[in-house]
Order: sequence, then structure tokens, then C-alpha cells
Amino acid sequence: MTGRIPDARRIDGTRRAGGFTLVELMVSLVIGATVVGVGMTHYLQVSTVRGLVRAEANLQTNGYFIDETLKRLVNQAGYRSLHRDAGTSAALPVDTHDEAFRTDGSDWDGGTYLRAFDDGFAFRFEGSSDTAGAADGSLVNCQGTPIETGRIEEVRFTVIGGTLICTSSGASVDLIGIDDDVAVERIDLAWGIDGDDDGSVDGYRDASSPIAAGERPLTLRLSLLLGSREEVLANAPDYTFGGIAYSPPDNRLRRESVTTIRIRN
Repeated sequence: MTGRIPDARRIDGTRRAGGFTLVELMVSLVIGATVVGVGMTHYLQVSTVRGLVRAEANLQTNGYFIDETLKRLVNQAGYRSLHRDAGTSAALPVDTHDEAFRTDGSDWDGGTYLRAFDDGFAFRFEGSSDTAGAADGSLVNCQGTPIETGRIEEVRFTVIGGTLICTSSGASVDLIGIDDDVAVERIDLAWGIDGDDDGSVDGYRDASSPIAAGERPLTLRLSLLLGSREEVLANAPDYTFGGIAYSPPDNRLRRESVTTIRIRN
């Protein structure tokens, strides 16, 4: 007689079914979907907060870098060297702006060393040399190249496609490039004018207005609108630039960075 494994039966004699019932399977699926949904929601929330914190840090770090770089370079605007060949004098003379900064093509009028245009600004300065006649390194261009006495250097800053570019001696350096985590969206400039020659700023006005005779620019105020490259906000609020509120066209984070520079003249 061939042996047979008896069917598994309950105590009451009914046969026990294997696996899950349909109801048990549906309940398991609902619980699993709920757990996954909660997990995904938490993950997205954490990712959003992390992205926002990273964007804030990038704007702050790059704003500080731009501030320090602009101060170091723009402070040179209008600098003229002493006349080293007038060594018999107790006070070595300095050329006036008109004498030092002559007309240069169609870009520069005689005596001017600061000017603004639609997407940036430019300035001129004369270099400085040591007693041997070599550039002493105290005045440099965008590339960090020292400029010697007698040489007038032009430095130009432009904002193009979210990049901040510094150009001098026919070469350009991206201070903020397309591969950086922030973009420079806009630049505004204002002159701090001394109108009564008392050595203090009497007021600021937009740099598109030319500097009149008898006025002396003591400071240059640069306002840059910095934005994150990625959309990190769920609902972007209005932002302020130059004292005016704007509605954002997207969900990128934006901050205004203001740098006030004392002009070395």
C-alpha cells in the first residue's frame, strides 16, 4: 500500500488554506503603500530643506567673495603715481585726473576714470613701481598682474548670462561662471558724491548720471542680485532689489548683495 501524506486539517476537521487571504493581501498592500508614502514625503521634505540651506550658504559665500574682490580691485580707481623725477621737492606732486587720464578712443573722455554702462562698469588707474622702476605689486589687474608706474590700466566688470566677468589687458576672468551654484542676475551702481569738497559723501545717485564739474565721487555703491541656479523654493515670495519689490518669475532663491567701496583718489 502506497503511503500518502494526509492533508493538513484544523482541529475541527476543516482543511487549512495556505498563504494570505485576499483581505489580508489588500490590508498589507495598503499598509505598505502608506509607509512608502510617508517615507517619500519625509524624504522630499528633508531634500527640500537641505537644498534651501545649501542655496543660502552658496549665496552668502559667493556674496562675500564678490564683496572682497570688488573692494580690492575697484579701490584702485583713479590712482595716480607720484612724480619720482621731482625728488628735489619736499612734497612730490601728483598729476591731476585730467593730466593722468587722457582721452582714450571713444570710450573715455579726458580726466574720467569711472564709468557705468548697461550691464556693468569700468575704471582706470595708473600703476606703481619701486625705486628700481619695476611694478611693486601694490596695484594689479583682473589676472593679478602688477601694473607699473606710467601705465594706465582699464578694468571692466560685466554681467552676462548670470556670469560676472572681469576683463583687463585683453583677457577675461569669470569671477562667477556658469558652473557655479549661483548666478549674478543684475548689477546697479550709484556714485557717492562729495559736492562741496569737504571730504564726505553728500548723497548717492544712479551712476547713469554723469559726474559734473566740481563734483568728486568718494564711494561707489554696487548692488548685485544673486540667485540660486536651482529652483529650491516651493513658493517663491517677492524679493527686494534696490529698495523695490519684484515678483519672481520662478522658484529660485534670490538675495541682494551690496558693496560700498571707498575710491582711492
